[in-house]
Amino acid sequence: MTKSKRSHLTMAAALLAVTFVSLAGLAQAQSPLRLRATIPFAFYAGETLMPAGQYQVERAANGVMRIVCQEARKSVLVNTFGVSQRFREEAHARLVFNKYGEAYLLSEMWWQDQQEGRKTFTSPIERELAQNGTPVRTTVALQ
Repeated sequence: MTKSKRSHLTMAAALLAVTFVSLAGLAQAQSPLRLRATIPFAFYAGETLMPAGQYQVERAANGVMRIVCQEARKSVLVNTFGVSQRFREEAHARLVFNKYGEAYLLSEMWWQDQQEGRKTFTSPIERELAQNGTPVRTTVALQ
């Protein structure tokens, strides 16, 4: 291999490494911080029933949130999509649940001072419950 080719390969490898590090840093900067909440009731996250307890909410991947119950050592991944409100009625971080009778279903996640949040897709369980009535929205503040 000539000195010129070796130099070009070295430069390309360095450029690739810098690009990778930059993109990783950008992705990390855009992801929300881990948030904690005490949820005093059992609830559905997607189709998974989660117990009452201490929770951690974090972004797992683009559009996927990880909900972790620390005491029960149970977690679930939930597909979400972005939602925004120009004028939020509340500026604090919170989880929003839809309550049908005695069943709570995770619906939205909002972060401190952000106009954009995450909303879960409607699960088959919620579709079935919604046939019998309108949900009551319940909010749990995040720590």
